Amino acid sequence: MNKPPSFPFYVKDFLSSETIVMMTNAEIGAYVLLLAYCWDWQGLPENPQVLKRLARIDSTFPNNGDNIFKKFEIIDGKLWNKKLYDIHLASIAFRKNQSDKGKKGGRPKKKATAKPWLNNGLTTVKPEKSFAFAFAPAFAFSSAPADLNDKKLNTFCPDLSQNEQGQGQNDHEIKPKKKSATANKIDFDRTKNRFINISDNDMTLWSEAYPACDIDLELKQMIAWILSAGSKGHKSNWRKFITNWLQRSQDKGGTRNYSNSQFNNTDQDDELPILRPEDDPVFMAMQKDDWKPDER
Repeated sequence: MNKPPSFPFYVKDFLSSETIVMMTNAEIGAYVLLLAYCWDWQGLPENPQVLKRLARIDSTFPNNGDNIFKKFEIIDGKLWNKKLYDIHLASIAFRKNQSDKGKKGGRPKKKATAKPWLNNGLTTVKPEKSFAFAFAPAFAFSSAPADLNDKKLNTFCPDLSQNEQGQGQNDHEIKPKKKSATANKIDFDRTKNRFINISDNDMTLWSEAYPACDIDLELKQMIAWILSAGSKGHKSNWRKFITNWLQRSQDKGGTRNYSNSQFNNTDQDDELPILRPEDDPVFMAMQKDDWKPDER
């Protein structure tokens, strides 16, 4: 068994020891070194020179290390600190106990309980819904009348209620598939360059929501932009793209008002002023008889 890699260090016992209180800092350091070697080597040799070498004790050490060596005694042929030896034995006993438990496989396995629903060893299906399902292929879906099927089911499972029978049969009924959410999703067909899945309801809703917009004309402008926009013309949500486009057009005044304000502006304030000859001072000066060009 591998030796324990560490040992507990009881701080209060260490600090309250009278021997430790009387030690110098150098003696305390040497004592801790010997405790560590004693635990790692599982006992120290009785050779004083080796002990001094391990504890870094030289000729200048106080009392030549006697205050430290008296904390160890011979146990089982090696030098041990008495308290450290007790901790060593307790650690070995604990690890051995844990190892023995592991070899036994941990917790004991539970005993197998009796199964009252076994039918003379012929089946292991519980007498609930699953019991009815076990015989359903032979009786419930046969060509025999419904009342005969009920009698045979009650013979094999008398405790099965009519509600459970009905629920078991309903579980096998084929339910209609729900319509996919993407069935009415607006998309753009690039082979024909047109929108698809735009319904009449969509056109009516957009006409009412954006009354200033010509929906057909706006859709053609969208297609022209998509074909020329490159990678920007690919959208994941075309319905949102269309509504955002129409909203911006509505905010600008709509399709008709925007075109009229751009190309058919008839406001009097925007007309160009009419220039008359008498308003030009250079032209009037040239009409005088003594006028000569400026020569510089």
